[in-house]
Order: sequence, then C-alpha cells, then structure tokens
Amino acid sequence: MTAGAAWDAGVAGVPCIGETVSGDLALLAETAGAWTALLVDVSGHGERAHALCHRLHVLELLAGEPNLVRILERVHAELQGTVGAAAMAAQVVWLGTTAALRYAGVGNVRIWGHQRVAFADEGQPGLLGSGMPGTLRVTERPLEVGDRLVLVTDGVRSEGRKVLQQPYPDARQLAAVMVHGHAGTHDDATCVALQVRRRA
Repeated sequence: MTAGAAWDAGVAGVPCIGETVSGDLALLAETAGAWTALLVDVSGHGERAHALCHRLHVLELLAGEPNLVRILERVHAELQGTVGAAAMAAQVVWLGTTAALRYAGVGNVRIWGHQRVAFADEGQPGLLGSGMPGTLRVTERPLEVGDRLVLVTDGVRSEGRKVLQQPYPDARQLAAVMVHGHAGTHDDATCVALQVRRRA
C-alpha cells in the first residue's frame, strides 16, 4: 500500500424479522495511525438483547487502546453474569507506507476478506461474559489498495461473501448490500465494511 491510500468504513444492520431493535452493536474509531472496529452480537435478539448491548461502555476504549485482546477482555468483564455475546475486534494500522489488518474474536462473529487471496475466519470458540478462551489469538494480514473486508454477525448468510467480489462507491453501500441482500430470518444481521482506496 502506498502513502496515498486511505480506508473507507461503513456500517449497516437490520433487526431479526418480527423485532424493531437489534441486539448487535457496531463501533468504529479512527486515530492518526489506526482504524479500529468492534462488532458485538449479544445472545438472542429483541428488546433484552438490545438493552444489554447498549449497556456496554467500550467506545472510548477503541480510540485509545491499541491492544485488541484488552478490548475483548473489557467486553467480557462488562458482560459477566449476563447471557453473553460473541464479538470481534479488528484494526487497520499504518506501518510507514504500508498497512496491516489485525483481528481477534470470540464466538461466531466472522470476518471475510477479498484480497489477492480471499479469506474467511471467525472468532475462537467461547462466549464473552462466561466462556473467554484462555489465550486470545490475534491474526495479522497485509493490506493493499483495492482490498475489501467485512465483519458480520451470524445473521448474515454465508452466501453474502460473494458481495465482496466487486468494489462499491463507498463502504456504507457495501455494508447495506450485505445485510439487506443476505440477512437470514433467525437473528439480527449487522455488517461493518472496509474498503482500502486511493486517497483523492
């Protein structure tokens, strides 16, 4: 990636069919050298799940905490004694004239990427609030202009990966196509999207 590159981020979500609110929570933060996202999927859906995910107080943590493991540990601590949640934290970090993607997760929140080599991954087995893995794994991948990636909750069907095969005018549209075109019927569906583009 050249120094003239930039990222473009967007979020979209829909509640489970029959519900008016979602139990998913997507947070984004940007600093001079990094972009960080957190996607949380509280167990269940509807009013109770919605209330629980909005009880989390981690937004201020994203902008000031470069350690993805500590972000997830914070979510785990805040969810102790509740039904729990799956979550994934991802970060794009500038490394001079290049950039890297780092991510870590627990549970069935997934990350899909379309790069020189497409990839799909999900969090480690467990549940934040009750079943945190003993050691959290952080995966790192290089990023280049043209790369696209999404974090999705399990309410987005796996066929949605095909959406990544082409670029969109902005990441908000990519996220919207993902959830409105590929949401299932059993759960809330939320997508955090990122496109790496050339700086205008």
